[in-house]
Amino acid sequence: ADEDVFEFTPASLGTATAGAWAVYFDGSDVGLAGSSEDVDALAVATTGSLYLSTAGAFAAPGIAGANEDVFTFTPSSLGATTTGSYASTLVLDGSLFGLGGNNVVDIDLP
Repeated sequence: ADEDVFEFTPASLGTATAGAWAVYFDGSDVGLAGSSEDVDALAVATTGSLYLSTAGAFAAPGIAGANEDVFTFTPSSLGATTTGSYASTLVLDGSLFGLGGNNVVDIDLP
């Protein structure tokens, strides 16, 4: 569904790219399932934490925000059965920087 993230593992690259797709993050397993909770930005930290943003307002266990916000999820397991926890504070509260109503669609970590 829209709250999920898929990962492509290539078998070959180039003009005849081939490989397999698999569920990387199943958002419905960890409280993202509403119509506006579609994951539309993701970055993976070197620690393994996921930095996420959604297409609209979200309310996951322990955290809520809007589409201009970025929040983190620390996985215990990823894939078709995703488990873990969300940090209780936003990494970026976009409204504090004048982004209210503007959707974050990309996250870049140093």
